[in-house]
Amino acid sequence: MAGVDKSKMSDGQQLVRLGDVAEINCRHWRPEGSSSILYLDLTSVVAPGQLSCPKEIFAENAPSRARRKIISGDILISTVRPYLQGFARVHNAPDNLVASTGFTVVTPHSDVAGSYLYHHIMTLSFRRHLEVNMMGQAYPAIRPDDVASYRLLLPTLPEQKRIGSILDSMDETIERTEAVIVATEMLRSSLLHELFTHGIPGWHNAWRNAPGIGTIPVEWQVTNLGDIAEIIMGQSPLGETVIDWDGEVIEGEGLPFIQGNAEFCDRYPMPAKWCIEPLRVAKPDDVLLSVRAPVGDMNMADQFLCIGRGLVALRFITMTSAFGWYATQVARYRIERLTQGSTFKAIGKNEIQKLPVAQPTLAEQRAIVDVLNSIDKCILELRHELQSLKSLKMATSFAMLPDCVGVGSYDEFRGIYG
Repeated sequence: MAGVDKSKMSDGQQLVRLGDVAEINCRHWRPEGSSSILYLDLTSVVAPGQLSCPKEIFAENAPSRARRKIISGDILISTVRPYLQGFARVHNAPDNLVASTGFTVVTPHSDVAGSYLYHHIMTLSFRRHLEVNMMGQAYPAIRPDDVASYRLLLPTLPEQKRIGSILDSMDETIERTEAVIVATEMLRSSLLHELFTHGIPGWHNAWRNAPGIGTIPVEWQVTNLGDIAEIIMGQSPLGETVIDWDGEVIEGEGLPFIQGNAEFCDRYPMPAKWCIEPLRVAKPDDVLLSVRAPVGDMNMADQFLCIGRGLVALRFITMTSAFGWYATQVARYRIERLTQGSTFKAIGKNEIQKLPVAQPTLAEQRAIVDVLNSIDKCILELRHELQSLKSLKMATSFAMLPDCVGVGSYDEFRGIYG
């Protein structure tokens, strides 16, 4: 690039622009002479750094945007809404891999460590650089020249490779942990189904078909949800009685307020508002069920809460709350089926009351809860480990990849982008 700032630092590092050390959109694909292609569009980047499988299409049917020829080591950068970090690196590219022109394709030079450039591109400093250059309102986008103009400090090649290798290994550990979480969640789903259709292994030798439920042990009873749980429909309080809440205890009357599933987390909600005059209250251990789109999302109350019209609280009477938590999860597909075809998906009290529920003995309820609680604990620990790994990767990237954009201290970095 003409007129590029390429300066030698006293410690051997060079201040360069990305366009100095990589080619930008250097290969073009044409449909002539091709039978089929594997196509990557913007939706192929399912998360920052993660590519889904490309779509196989006949060359003659390829969209007009299918024009970027891709090789192994290329880095794809979505030019639309770059703050979403639709960026990924391509490994083991087949000969017929083609990407949309919605990507800017960065091809590192042979005398530069591609992994070092990739990890620089994945920093939030790079994202900040692109955000400053975005144009447009509805579909804010950047140009290839904006990608090429990004400044970075380039150390010696051995140092680039060392840094890239360290960050690559951290990414691999994160990916393995994510894969373990997915596998464990699939195991949980299978266990949930098995335990609520056949019970604890070895406890039963005969089963029957229960209408609306399916296979269950012959000893189990079937009842309606309304017969075993009190159903408290949420009600929205007056607007002037609701205030924003930062988690600090507020003296006097009132409770934390949740209107719907927007405040749901893994298991317990995180309220962001406080209601001075609550109209409907959930108690600790009540199961909270979303009754408006999306219907079926669940959490459990860990404190007294004011609940709005988007929720219902299930307060179990003849079974433990912990078993009710899992039994309601099993019933979710039936709850969702009740709202299929509706323009506005919602479910009312009458429909909830009539939901059939299988009811084992109290001893078996406790045994089922013990099994499922143990796997839930494992999943929670894995998620905490994953979050710790991601935080470590962020800190390591900040320390090893010098910032030329002016993010500032690591605390500021995390405060803005973490």
